[in-house]
Amino acid sequence: MQLSRMRKYWQLWITLYALLIVFFALNLREHKTNTVIENNQYYVKVDESNVIYTKVRNENITQSEVIAINQKQEIRNQNLFSSFKSDDTIIAIQVHNRSEYLKLTVSALQKVKGIEKTLIIFSHSVFDHEINKIVEEVKFAKVMQIFYPFSTQIFANSFPGDDPNDCPKDMSKSEAIKLKCNNAEFPDKYGHYRESRFVQIRHHWFWKINFIFEQLRITRNFNGYVVFIEEDYYLLPDSLYFVEEMRKLTNNDPNCVYSLGIWTTFINPPKSNIAVVYSSVPYNSHIITKQFWNTFKNYTEIFCNTDDYNFDITFVKICERDMKPKPYSIYPLVPRVFHIGDIGTHTHSKNGHLDAYRRTIKHEKLIEPFLFPKQLKKMTKGILKKADIDWGGFSDPRDRSLCMSMSEVLN
Repeated sequence: MQLSRMRKYWQLWITLYALLIVFFALNLREHKTNTVIENNQYYVKVDESNVIYTKVRNENITQSEVIAINQKQEIRNQNLFSSFKSDDTIIAIQVHNRSEYLKLTVSALQKVKGIEKTLIIFSHSVFDHEINKIVEEVKFAKVMQIFYPFSTQIFANSFPGDDPNDCPKDMSKSEAIKLKCNNAEFPDKYGHYRESRFVQIRHHWFWKINFIFEQLRITRNFNGYVVFIEEDYYLLPDSLYFVEEMRKLTNNDPNCVYSLGIWTTFINPPKSNIAVVYSSVPYNSHIITKQFWNTFKNYTEIFCNTDDYNFDITFVKICERDMKPKPYSIYPLVPRVFHIGDIGTHTHSKNGHLDAYRRTIKHEKLIEPFLFPKQLKKMTKGILKKADIDWGGFSDPRDRSLCMSMSEVLN
């Protein structure tokens, strides 16, 4: 009798112990990013052991539903701030599925002076409730969400996604012709076939810029500027202030492409008051007016027929090679934007997915005493010799046709 009772106790303890192990294991795997208040300052506490990607679930979203959301053009938080004005600033963020980076980007934006006067447009390539929740929690500025309507999420098994009969990326043209796959006749200049996950980024960018300038009702008479960034761009608190000061230096020249800085590993904080006037255009954080866009869109055919899956490189090449008059740029010598994405299209860090974020926080602390310079100094810089090549990946006639259609009004 006593032995039987002891056996029951042991079984109970083993069961409780097993449940505790399961509980802690689930909590370790749980995705956690918490907003913490310390010394009246908000910051994001990140559990670095977690995966940064949001698993894209099947949300059963259709193209017609996405188009309906886009047509609604709802601006949230207008009850908290003044209504949108024609000379307001728009910050357009291209969002995929890296939710951890998006949280850090949003956290940085909250500290930017003047952010409450802006409209932040989140342009999504996936419809996901977890990512939508991050956006819905933004209360420090006016917010709009738009969704790329030709995403690989919506077209999972057909173009512009991956059609089962599309040619494998590395298949030779002769083998592809024998196989009779869809795009057999159209490998890129390096002999490779399209990869939808890369091509989508370019399509999304061109759709987004067309949608903002051509289809938004609030930009019909727009004379402000749009700051184009991505989900892993970390802005410093004086970003918008610095842009306004640069606009004064250029007298709001519509032929100027403004930028928040170029990627660099060397930071010289005492030179935070220097604005570089560059005879070309940098590759990131482009800031343009509708007047500039009205000129650039005349080169849509060149953009859509360039065999390069990189939207940013293609944009810069057109600025340098084709546009008349040729644009120039101005940007802070000490960057006001940092790329915190260690894992993405071109980056795969060996030191952990928050290595770049940690470096950025160190840079921010060094630069902080020199932010908001009272007067900017100009420094001129000639064009650097760039590799004038196309990187391939954009040779499929279907992609080029879809790209051209972006300039048409989407119903």
